[in-house]
Amino acid sequence: MGEHVDDRQALLGALDAVFGPDGYDRLADSRRTQLVDNLTSVKAELLGSGFMPLIASRVRNGQVPTLLIGGQRSIGLFHPLTDRLEELLPAGERIEIPGASHMMHEDNTAACNAAIGAFLERYRRVR
Repeated sequence: MGEHVDDRQALLGALDAVFGPDGYDRLADSRRTQLVDNLTSVKAELLGSGFMPLIASRVRNGQVPTLLIGGQRSIGLFHPLTDRLEELLPAGERIEIPGASHMMHEDNTAACNAAIGAFLERYRRVR
C-alpha cells in the first residue's frame, strides 16, 4: 500500500509543479490562505472529469480580441494549450512574461500589467 499524502502535501507538490520549486513560499500570505481555503474545490476539479474538451470549431468562431498570456517558466502543459489557442483564435495575440510562472501577474507584475495595458489600448482605439 502506498504512502498516504495529506491534502496540504499534495497542494505543495502541485504548486511546485505549476509555480516551480518553493512556489508556495513565494506567494503572499493572503494567496496561501486562498489556496488552502479553495483546496476542496480544486481537489474535486482535479479528481473529477478533468478539463473540458477543446472544441476547435467553437474557438475558431470567437471574434473577440483575445490576449493569451503565458509565463516563461509555466509548466509544459500550458505551452501546447496556448499554442493551440493561438492557432485557432482569429483575433488572438500572445505574450510571454519573462521570468514568470503561471502566476505571471504576481511573478512579474510590471511586465504583465504593461502587456495587458498595451493590448487594451490597441483595441480601445479600434472602437
